Amino acid sequence: LLPIAFLTLLLVPSRQSGPRWRLFLVGMACFVVLVFAPGLLGAPWASGFLANLPAERPWGVVNPSSLGIVDTILGDHVTPLNQPPYRAVALWSAYVALMLALSIPTFRRLWRRRKPVEWVMAGAIVYALVAPRMMIYSYLLVLVPVLVLAAPLVKRIGGLPVVVAVISTQAILGAASGRLYGDPWSANLPFLLLLSCWTAHLVVGANRGPSPAPPRARARERTKHANA
Repeated sequence: LLPIAFLTLLLVPSRQSGPRWRLFLVGMACFVVLVFAPGLLGAPWASGFLANLPAERPWGVVNPSSLGIVDTILGDHVTPLNQPPYRAVALWSAYVALMLALSIPTFRRLWRRRKPVEWVMAGAIVYALVAPRMMIYSYLLVLVPVLVLAAPLVKRIGGLPVVVAVISTQAILGAASGRLYGDPWSANLPFLLLLSCWTAHLVVGANRGPSPAPPRARARERTKHANA
């Protein structure tokens, strides 16, 4: 159900068109019908579906994610998120709020640039960083976005060989110490690597100058100076 969040990308304007509210609302309406209608109509296969959503959660190497790390640290992945003592959901919610707040400057910059492809890439990474259930195979979603967004940073630190050397060294040291995947950090290495890449992108983006104005804005500016 969680990938329905990508429908919000329809609300991001591009240089050719504005937000597509109609398509977004139609998509959300279809989503609500598909999720809730079978249960309300009494379909046997849908009974108990929504009630089982807060049930036992995967963690560790199979679910490297923000909530997976919280569950691993707390040592509990069976207590429903909507039941006391609410520790897991509180910690995860605080992390999500912090991540979104730190990403606001980058979102503003992307909003000014009005390039849908950049929004898709940034949206995929942020989704993976805040999703409570990010199974290991789901990281295929962020391979291309990371390669594109991290390219400038990779060049600054010496290129791809340096990145490969860092990852390989950590894997070798973990295996040599017998602790590979034996703690919350090595078990969630894909999530932590992605978090590091996005954090570096936020820092690099914050140090950039203002993004160039769209072509129409530049044309209006040239006309204004010519008239002056």
